[in-house]
Amino acid sequence: MALDDLKTEFHSLIDEISNEKILEHFYAILNNLAKSEEVSKTLIKDIAPEASSEPVMH
Repeated sequence: MALDDLKTEFHSLIDEISNEKILEHFYAILNNLAKSEEVSKTLIKDIAPEASSEPVMH
């Protein structure tokens, strides 16, 4: 499934949910995923900067 299709499906699902607690959990999960991605990128830059940059041609 393409990422755009997945996003559309996910937003449709959220629009159909009327339970506020479930929505709070969805948004907490999304927030944690975003934070995790940011932390991963920072760690990669700090620990292995050569892995986070484009390959250098010699």
